[in-house]
Amino acid sequence: LSHMKAPKFAKPNTEEQDQPWAFQAKEFLRKVLVGKKVRCEQDYSKTLEDGKKMNFFSICSMNISVD
Repeated sequence: LSHMKAPKFAKPNTEEQDQPWAFQAKEFLRKVLVGKKVRCEQDYSKTLEDGKKMNFFSICSMNISVD
């Protein structure tokens, strides 16, 4: 999902720690989106230097923002 910022999990086998709320953010999105029917629209696509194409999407049928 484009423009979605969530706390990052630590890389495995490092001394690094998860950012605060990383697990809670993942669980929130999983509960709200997984298994639900949603309508998506492509925001834009980008071709990377290695020739791979990345597509960026928005969820249009529900607002998952929380104030």
